[in-house]
Amino acid sequence: MAERQEDRDQQDLKWRAWLERMDEQLKRFLGETVPDMPDNPWTAEGLRRAEEAALRFFADMDSVDLPENSDRADQFHRFIGEVFRRNFEGEWYNVHDYDDPKNPRGFGPVILDPFSAEYLTIFSLLTSAMHRRTGNEWSEIFRNVSEEYDAWCAAGRPSRVEWANIRDAEWL
Repeated sequence: MAERQEDRDQQDLKWRAWLERMDEQLKRFLGETVPDMPDNPWTAEGLRRAEEAALRFFADMDSVDLPENSDRADQFHRFIGEVFRRNFEGEWYNVHDYDDPKNPRGFGPVILDPFSAEYLTIFSLLTSAMHRRTGNEWSEIFRNVSEEYDAWCAAGRPSRVEWANIRDAEWL
């Protein structure tokens, strides 16, 4: 059987290098960038604190893409993704179509979970929150994903396709 492009993308050298820096960047994020996190930062409260800090660091959505902010933005991207990965059985996944068009990296980090028909796109979460400036974008998304995750678990953890069919039938 031929290997799919999607599978080859997971072995991309730039992508693998980015993943290898995950722990280092998260350590810097929690120790330097946003040190006033709750005891368990991987929660909705952790997302709220991170978003408050992001609002202080980034004046608007365009400032996220400035070269001088690239390392800090990278830390935020990773933290946001890790919160969702850890809470909802997700995994980091490379989808080239989700690369940042303003600051291309050659890969597109998303979170793939076992129940959603859509990827959680990390780059857009930071820029959209900096555009809307509500302070609760990420925690609201977390709440919505948490409700969907709980419903999926209560339904017996069906496959992604089965779950999509169940949800579609509920809307008809």
